[in-house]
Amino acid sequence: MSLKIQGTTYVWKHSMLQTFLMFLGEYLNLIVLAVPLMVSQKACNDHFVELTNKAKIRKQRLKFTKLWAAFPCLLDAVGSGMSITSLLLLPASVCQMLQGGQIVTTCLFSKWINNRAILRHHAAGVIFSSIGFVFVGLAGYIATHSGDNSKSNYTTGGFIMGIIFIVINLIFQAIQSNVEERICTKFAIHAKRMVGLEGLFGIIWMFGVLVVLSFIPCPNSQLCDIGGYTEDITTGLKSLFAQPGLVVWCCVTIFAIFFVNLNAMILIQRVSAVFRIFWSNTTTIFVWLICLLIGYEEFVVLPFFIQLAGFAMLVLGNFTYNEVIRWECCGLDRDLEPVEGDGKPSLAKTED
Repeated sequence: MSLKIQGTTYVWKHSMLQTFLMFLGEYLNLIVLAVPLMVSQKACNDHFVELTNKAKIRKQRLKFTKLWAAFPCLLDAVGSGMSITSLLLLPASVCQMLQGGQIVTTCLFSKWINNRAILRHHAAGVIFSSIGFVFVGLAGYIATHSGDNSKSNYTTGGFIMGIIFIVINLIFQAIQSNVEERICTKFAIHAKRMVGLEGLFGIIWMFGVLVVLSFIPCPNSQLCDIGGYTEDITTGLKSLFAQPGLVVWCCVTIFAIFFVNLNAMILIQRVSAVFRIFWSNTTTIFVWLICLLIGYEEFVVLPFFIQLAGFAMLVLGNFTYNEVIRWECCGLDRDLEPVEGDGKPSLAKTED
């Protein structure tokens, strides 16, 4: 990873070690949940009473085998590893554009795994959002290839490899989100416990991955240091602790993952995996605005308006999919049920 903050550039090409830190952030959820239950018997009793009541109301199974969390966690380990590695091979704008495909893949797999109907307005929302991400990626490409930024450090082979990694990530992340939704539908499990268990198994998975990659010679200078190995834990940790600023930002990332993945799991439990992906991708707008405000992204007129149009399409797609905006044209409202008394469409049932 090459990270420039306040004029300081940190170069740290250890994508698998970054994935390990991500799972460490997830594991903190299990600690935060377990410690109060261990300290207070009342808190423990209240927790299980609440869980039992929810299981009865939602007709869920109360007994949950921890190994259920290992499968989506494995998918997350592969997908996240591919995503972080692609950032070393592709411009961030291209990665951002291609990651928008999560909306499409998650929607398709939701039909196969969770038997959720893909209605007309759902398809329209996915199309609007996909167009939006193309615009955003196009704006980023123009910004990085104009003027002094026209010289590219990316190779053709790196581009192809990066795109392959992104495609693998899209498939694995889509399956992961929908499997998590299916687990949360069938079992009564606290969101912190589910995320924490995924973090625990993720740490175990990543130990194995790191050991294997420590014996594979570095295949590409953009991924690692030529002459070394694909992943080197010792070198990575030495490089990390030699840069105090990088340590701070890794800690910030760990705690950000703690909150982001917890809220993502809550959205999956209460609504759906597709809903979570839509709102997760919509947060890109806030990242963009903050980067502009604090000066991390240079203001260039043409890319700015292209990005603005792209984010407008992203919001439009989100609102269309979630029926905040209802289109009474082209048959997009045909699948919606009428509201009693006013004849207008309401939220359609998409679950079996």
